[in-house]
Amino acid sequence: MLLTLRDALDLLDTIPGINQATAAVIIAETGGVMTRFASAKHLASWAGVCPGHHESASRTKNTRFIG
Repeated sequence: MLLTLRDALDLLDTIPGINQATAAVIIAETGGVMTRFASAKHLASWAGVCPGHHESASRTKNTRFIG
């Protein structure tokens, strides 16, 4: 399993803007199991990095819960 996580780390490191430290955080947060996400869009939504649906022209409604 360690080899599999190492391969995932190296693969994530090839994405522009993702370094080894960021790749390690992604793996730690997801457990390295991407099958729980139906698509890359689902992963982006879970991570909170996809645009929200509350956008119109130049106005954005903040819907993040802080608590």
